[in-house]
Amino acid sequence: MTLAFNNQFAEFNHNELVGWNQIEPYRNKLVVICLRDSDDHERIKMRMEIVRKIIEKQNVPIIDVFSNGNFTLGRIFSLIQLGDFTSYYLAILNDVDPTPVEVIDFLKAELEK
Repeated sequence: MTLAFNNQFAEFNHNELVGWNQIEPYRNKLVVICLRDSDDHERIKMRMEIVRKIIEKQNVPIIDVFSNGNFTLGRIFSLIQLGDFTSYYLAILNDVDPTPVEVIDFLKAELEK
């Protein structure tokens, strides 16, 4: 099983960043994937580089993934597509059928009550 979660800059630079001091038991199971775009704001780029230094000190690998395309919408979808296919292939590699979502079905059923 692969657990994944996300955050975004600049919010990552507040509460979540503090938690990186407590990762020792999980260090060898973590990888940070940083989604990048050519139109990222200069201040966000600066934050990303500072966070990179903090995470590298924790000996956690960081992978930068850059969007592809000539237009904003195309670049956005290039990253969405990559995320979807990554999720799909991780399921296949872990011998898991990625289509049933029992926990989400349960949540929806509970919300309908």
